[in-house]
Amino acid sequence: MQPLKEAEKTPEQKAALMQRFIAEMIPRIADGSLRPVIDSRFSLADISDAHRHMESLTVDREVMHIRDGLIPEYAKLVYNGFWFAPEREALQALVTESQKSVSGEVRVKLYKGNIITAGRRSKLSLYNEDVATMEGGAEHAYNQDDATGFIRLNALRLKSEATRRDSQGG
Repeated sequence: MQPLKEAEKTPEQKAALMQRFIAEMIPRIADGSLRPVIDSRFSLADISDAHRHMESLTVDREVMHIRDGLIPEYAKLVYNGFWFAPEREALQALVTESQKSVSGEVRVKLYKGNIITAGRRSKLSLYNEDVATMEGGAEHAYNQDDATGFIRLNALRLKSEATRRDSQGG
C-alpha cells in the first residue's frame, strides 16, 4: 500500500495524524527523551543568504542578474494586489524556471550569533574544475587566446561610438 501524498489526504486524516502527533510526540519532546533535529531558529534573511550561496553554484550568472533586476517589479505587482495579473504570472514563470536547478546542500556554522557559510555542494553545480583551471588538457582548460576575441568583440561597439563622435566633431 502506497502512502498518501499530503494533497490526497482528507481533512479527517490530517486531523487524526495531528492528534496522534500531539498524543505521542509532544510528551516525549517535553520530557527530553526526544529532541527535534532543528534546535535553532534561522531568520528568513539567513535562509535567503544560504539559498543565494546555492544559487551562485547552480544558476547561470546572467540568469541571476536578469531575475534580480525584475524582483523589484515583482514586489511592486504583489504589493499592489496584482497577484493574478498576467505580468506577475510571467515574472513568476521566469523565477520558477531559474530555480529548477537549485538543489544541493549548504553547510553553515553558527558563531557568536552569526551564520557563516562553511561549504556548499550540488550534483547540478555549474563549476567544473577542468574549465576553471589554467592547467590541464588543452581541450578542457581555459584558452587565453579566447579572451582576445572576446575583448575585441565587446570593444567593437565602443570603437563605433568613438568613430561616430569623431565624425561629428565631438
